Amino acid sequence: KHQFKKTVKKTQAYSVSEVKRMLDKSEGWLKIFLEISIKYGLRTGETMGLKWNDFNLERGFFKIQRSITKGVITESSEVIHQNKNHLRDIYLFPETLELLKKYSNYKPDHEWLFVTKEGKPFLQGDTVRNYHVKPFLEKIGVEYKAVYATRRTYISIMRQSEKIKLED
Repeated sequence: KHQFKKTVKKTQAYSVSEVKRMLDKSEGWLKIFLEISIKYGLRTGETMGLKWNDFNLERGFFKIQRSITKGVITESSEVIHQNKNHLRDIYLFPETLELLKKYSNYKPDHEWLFVTKEGKPFLQGDTVRNYHVKPFLEKIGVEYKAVYATRRTYISIMRQSEKIKLED
């Protein structure tokens, strides 16, 4: 019953050197946002939808349980057409775990990982893109491709590492 899109939008990926620059130069919540989006291949709405109780920092993993799209928060249990793997556990790299532990000491909200100046969760990817990601990338000299490009980048890096592995 699932209908696939006939044309796939080809989002450009960031290069490995651009990713390194982004992760090296970012700070605060944006560093955590980019770290999680790029290293774990999350969709923008999944990253925006993260709550502190999704994380088990003692055991080093987190769960994707919700997504925020166009102002609507969707819990994974509410997803009718489960064509996307929104409900999954992801183990953290040691460096991400350390970043999260430090961030948890200064967390701006006790429920949501990422919040606006008003203390509310980001409900629009446009807000993250226009007011945070684009200005940051311009400042560090990295061409903006798309917020979703972080997911494409993850997939691209995984494919590259698989090719290297097969060649060895």
